[in-house]
Amino acid sequence: MKSAGKKTFFLFDAAHRQRTMSFTLVIVAYIILEILRNSGNLSSLFTSLLVPVTCYIVAAIGLNLNVGVSGELNLGQAGFMSVGAFTAICLSGRIAA
Repeated sequence: MKSAGKKTFFLFDAAHRQRTMSFTLVIVAYIILEILRNSGNLSSLFTSLLVPVTCYIVAAIGLNLNVGVSGELNLGQAGFMSVGAFTAICLSGRIAA
């Protein structure tokens, strides 16, 4: 039976607790990285690696949603990533050796 008098906020409900914790951890990590980056405590190598790592994280989450949730294999996402990588290389010009 449900208790009629007590209603919990939906973010603290048992079904949403893990999602809320994940979002909170991502936001806290972002804030910490921004504070470290703005104060100059991050090396230039780590700062330059943040952009590609973030792109790969977004691609992995999209692939997980596509294959994991729907259960079908879709190679269109890999095609779009390869076209984007090829375009980025073409637009960046010659890489100095």
